[in-house]
Amino acid sequence: MRSIKYTYKKKWMIVLIRLIDLIGYSLAAIIKIFKKTSPDNNSVKNILVFKLDHIGDVLMTTPALRFLRLKYPETFITVVVGSWSKDILTGNQDVNEILIYDAYWFNRNRDKKPNIRKTWEFIKKIRGRKFDVFYSLRGDFMGILLSTFFKIPVRIGFDNGGGGFLLTRPITPIENIHQIEQFLYAVGGNDSVFDKRMKITVTEEERNFADALIRRHNGDNRKFVGFHIGAGYPSKLWAPEKYGVLIKRLYDDFDVRAILIGGEEDREIIAETENIIKDTGAINLAGRTNIKETAAIIERCSLFIGNDSAPVHIAAAVGTPVIVIFSAVNNPVQWKPFGDNVICITKDISCHFCEKFECEDAKCMHMITVEEVYDKVKEVLLQDTMARKFY
Repeated sequence: MRSIKYTYKKKWMIVLIRLIDLIGYSLAAIIKIFKKTSPDNNSVKNILVFKLDHIGDVLMTTPALRFLRLKYPETFITVVVGSWSKDILTGNQDVNEILIYDAYWFNRNRDKKPNIRKTWEFIKKIRGRKFDVFYSLRGDFMGILLSTFFKIPVRIGFDNGGGGFLLTRPITPIENIHQIEQFLYAVGGNDSVFDKRMKITVTEEERNFADALIRRHNGDNRKFVGFHIGAGYPSKLWAPEKYGVLIKRLYDDFDVRAILIGGEEDREIIAETENIIKDTGAINLAGRTNIKETAAIIERCSLFIGNDSAPVHIAAAVGTPVIVIFSAVNNPVQWKPFGDNVICITKDISCHFCEKFECEDAKCMHMITVEEVYDKVKEVLLQDTMARKFY
């Protein structure tokens, strides 16, 4: 799990939370002697799941949500996410309802501010629903603290970010396993044969939209390689000019064209590649599609390449082969796209798993060369099954 320093960053906050934990666990130990609470499968009618962070993180919870649906087939399952992640779960039949709460501490906008009035309205709304079980699928002190106002009798979640004493069943994360497996562990899904594939529901309408959009830019029926060259952290960015050189080489050597996807925030970084890729027929769709439409476009690609960010996880979810250029900011064992058809290019350096938002030298990314990535891409393109799609 990401540590507390990732979530809050300020040292005084870490010290304060640890002090609160010390006092809180002492009091909770006394209270639990007299009061024991555990969910009974037959009595669980309403479940509330909190996953307030980002798109890729929410996508990685979908196997856990599938397990909850199998465990509680008649239960009404509500998931609370940020507005930026809602579309990931739209159409997911394992979820009955999606509620929005934009937690300011996860909001990546620079003008983020707490809104006490909206938070109190949200608390009252949840209280009135009389949920039986609450799951917090992140070690998030603020989210756990918020849940104590909901009056939910069973509260389960990770304790690594502080506030575990406020839960009726705190869970200590298992070291060095993938986050998908971590989330399954939290909801009781410990069966190693359980289907751990991520799920995003792409409709035929979204597929038709993606095909039409691609045809408007390129009328033929050729296959494409998808690219996402942005990232939520500056420390996770591979140099855009390297992406440009890679795209140009793939066009020259394989006559493969690139589709560049992303949000509005990625347009500026994509612009840094324009002089390199201008004669390659590359299609720039950044800022022109929503999450589900983006998923449909990635599904249309024969290969997807990108930094450690939501689109590479979406590619794994829709079954497109993935090459992820992975910084040393996080542990790839825990955070790389989950699946068999994933190649992770990363460097194990002394400062690995730093969890820094920004890095002055970004040594781990500078060490990854265009040649190294190109060789991996070539291996994929020259596989017999893949080659038939290109020639």
